[in-house]
Amino acid sequence: QIGPGRQCLTRLGCDPRKCYVAGDSSGGNIAHHVAARIGSEIAGGGGGLSLSGMILLMPMFGGEERTPAEKLLDGKFFVTVKDRDWYWRAFLPVGANRDHPASNPFSINARRLHNIPLPTCLVIIGGYDLLQDWQLNYVNGLKQAGKSVQVMFLEQATIGFFLLIQEMGPLPRKNEPQCGAAIHSYPNPIDICVTFQSNCYSSFIKDSSTCYSTHILEPSLSKMHLHVSQVLV
Repeated sequence: QIGPGRQCLTRLGCDPRKCYVAGDSSGGNIAHHVAARIGSEIAGGGGGLSLSGMILLMPMFGGEERTPAEKLLDGKFFVTVKDRDWYWRAFLPVGANRDHPASNPFSINARRLHNIPLPTCLVIIGGYDLLQDWQLNYVNGLKQAGKSVQVMFLEQATIGFFLLIQEMGPLPRKNEPQCGAAIHSYPNPIDICVTFQSNCYSSFIKDSSTCYSTHILEPSLSKMHLHVSQVLV
């Protein structure tokens, strides 16, 4: 029997056997939960869609613990811990804390994923994203659950880096925060690491009132596209 999801994709001219789920920031969180929901339906004998892969671009995960990156990068690149806490309070059920499975998929409160089929996952992490430790924790959780996952670590990327343009010039190397504190806590988590050159990424936001135009960072995105193709196709 063809389910409504497959029928919808077929009407749109898509092949339901070749589906990918992807998301940026909170969309990355949603993409994970969509894939887990589909996997749960398949594990239960349902006719869920067959996902070929998932791509999480700096996904928004969190937890009660304050991580080294959250402490180091709080307010440094136009994102604050206070903002993120507000988002979680607005989103999570009343009375829940940040270790709710919706924000922390590998907390003690979350469902185990060992027996849930998940597609190959590519997680893209930015070295200036204060949530990077939670993203690396997610990667480690997938690996411990026996899932196929690869990491692309963009050393000088903030959240939303692909919408920023070269306006301010490169930030001096000596002033850059030494982030990625959690990287060394996990066994070989990084599959590919990209260091942006100043000519393709130099918009480090100091004044949130500054208006920035949108621009696609083609050199960086071409590297991402190449790696996505290698991992997921």
